[in-house]
Amino acid sequence: MKRSIIHRSVLAVLLAATAIARAQVNSGLDEVCDPTGESSRLLGPEYKDEAAEFRLTVPVGSRIIQRANLELVSFVVDSKQWSGNLQASLTAKEIRMDEFLKTLAADQAKVFRAVQVRKSEVTKFKGRTAGELVTSVEALVDKSVPGTGRPVTERVLLFRQILVVQLAPDRFQVLAFNTPLKDKESAEKTWAAMLERYEVLDRAQVAERRRLAVETGRKWFAERSAEELKEKLNKQPQIFRITIDNGDVGYVVFDEFEGKRDGMTGVLAEMTSRTFPPNNTVIMAATSTFWSYKDPKKEMPHYSNWTSGVKNVAFREIVAGQGERQFVGWQSELGILQRRVTQALKDVVGRHGKAEQIVAAKRDEGYWLNVTLSEKDVKFEDRDTRKPPPAWEITAEQPSPLPKVLEFAWPRLVDLEKPSSMAFVVYNATTRRLGLRTLSVIGPAVVMLDGKRTECIKLTDELDPGTTTLWVDKSGKVLMMRSSDQTVLTPTTEDRMKQLWSRRLDKINTTPLAETTIINQTPQPGQGGILKPGGRN
Repeated sequence: MKRSIIHRSVLAVLLAATAIARAQVNSGLDEVCDPTGESSRLLGPEYKDEAAEFRLTVPVGSRIIQRANLELVSFVVDSKQWSGNLQASLTAKEIRMDEFLKTLAADQAKVFRAVQVRKSEVTKFKGRTAGELVTSVEALVDKSVPGTGRPVTERVLLFRQILVVQLAPDRFQVLAFNTPLKDKESAEKTWAAMLERYEVLDRAQVAERRRLAVETGRKWFAERSAEELKEKLNKQPQIFRITIDNGDVGYVVFDEFEGKRDGMTGVLAEMTSRTFPPNNTVIMAATSTFWSYKDPKKEMPHYSNWTSGVKNVAFREIVAGQGERQFVGWQSELGILQRRVTQALKDVVGRHGKAEQIVAAKRDEGYWLNVTLSEKDVKFEDRDTRKPPPAWEITAEQPSPLPKVLEFAWPRLVDLEKPSSMAFVVYNATTRRLGLRTLSVIGPAVVMLDGKRTECIKLTDELDPGTTTLWVDKSGKVLMMRSSDQTVLTPTTEDRMKQLWSRRLDKINTTPLAETTIINQTPQPGQGGILKPGGRN
């Protein structure tokens, strides 16, 4: 019997699906596997930007807003009227920390009323000169009267906590956290947990770490092949329970097997997820990835592509749908081409609408990473034909590309007995540009699975602005995953998911829908369930 398949080629598709289901996010498990830890209860999403030199974990339930220029990132907890941000601060001349704190307090007096300085102290923060300023202020907030829309001005007492960290004599990072004064006690606990995880990154150290990781990644990938992965494929699909704030929101299934695509034989790895928001909709996501075996007769012995899509179903109608098809091709570790894609790939593109013109352009020192997007019900976007499709030249000094298949399967092909870090160039669907993906083996760890302490190996998968943590067994099989926004995936069974979600799944089976907008091997209406149909024969 064919089975519906789910493979995590990249958590982006899954996170797009769970974003609608997420009202509040909790950390699930902390770094030492204790789901009841203080910081785990208080903190939620993590945001990292190595170029801006910081890693920040914000309060549970936060909505992160990426900023630009000097405001690096901000966050809002709508349910509590909490907010905060992290800013870069540049001064015209060198300034002492005590003077900086006095300036901050004076600036508050220009904006707020009844400013009371509760704490102003020069200190140290993880080895750097720092200052902490705590104030309570009175703010006037314009609101509308419910039911009338009539504007009214309301007096609000705020509690503000600020940490200033000095990076250079004239360069600082300023972290601020604002809450109603009535929340002072919980705000202080949350602030302490935030500071424990807040990191100021050293740009020189980041650059050196990336350089070494790129070198390691190039060497590692030059020795890898789809043939090697074939021998380590999971024989049965893996089903994971998706939880947010320790509550179930859906499931995801990963499957992998040998197969054919675009006239080539290789490894197929696929993912299908179902998430169930409280509004009774069902969000269905699918990703299918392929990595070909080496064929010296082909112009492109290394070939990888992936397809993905998301659909939102509400009762008897499609609320929204979109699909995306993405291809990546390269010739070798060092390259020597690529704006060229095989004729088979051209045929695939042509079958789905407007075929992008692909121009061959040889390069002596590198290769091209070529990405082709297909949107809106599998029809290509209309592009200006005078402009080439998205493509980036990658020189011999830059990182190797990473087949999407390996974004989930890499732990099975790496030495898990010693710490290591490898970096690869990938297409970051979140930013729509190239990004550096860093895969690291951290070392032995212990996690709680079904209430039992389980020895495992901890890994991390970094792609700004977030880090996914994985816990695997000695063979590299994934036991648990946690994304930067604290979505947690743990192993489960088909029977358990059927018991939990049978009523919601029945709505898929009985809802008359138009042809699915999810591309490639996705269950059609009336074919719902956990493991049927699918791509493995």
